[in-house]
Amino acid sequence: MYRTIDTIHEYRLRYPDTASIPTLTQSGLLGLLLAVQDRKAAEAAKRRAMWKRIWGAPTNACGNIWRTLTAAEFHHPQNPVEMVTRPHA
Repeated sequence: MYRTIDTIHEYRLRYPDTASIPTLTQSGLLGLLLAVQDRKAAEAAKRRAMWKRIWGAPTNACGNIWRTLTAAEFHHPQNPVEMVTRPHA
């Protein structure tokens, strides 16, 4: 089997006529593409978070009301209130 070319340097040495064409890294295009991809990913995450808040608001409101109504415990004192009276003379 033939050995494959491992690095761009080997490729450039073997095919010198392609040396005039810069790589993505050399041209700076790779950085631009990655920056655009990163910006799009951040915008998509922001949109997802916004819609999650919007669609979750009614559920959260109903859930909070339900929890308030069902979790309310009326605390009655365990011992009845004792009246303090003065001793009879």
